[in-house]
Amino acid sequence: HDRTTKRRAFAAAGVPHYWLVEWRRRRATVLSLPVGDDYTATETVPWAALRWPPEAPDAPRWGDHPHFPRG
Repeated sequence: HDRTTKRRAFAAAGVPHYWLVEWRRRRATVLSLPVGDDYTATETVPWAALRWPPEAPDAPRWGDHPHFPRG
């Protein structure tokens, strides 16, 4: 559902970023640049390297938050 229906609905609504987080693998697929009902850019990154907002190279890493699960 998250990889198809929900992804397409978010892209069609113009949501600029969509993350598919894989907790056990400690990574995320980051989708961006929505066009029509899908995203045109895809990147898989380790979750500790995720940044918000993703397009800002100096943005804080999501994994640096003190409540971020380590392990």
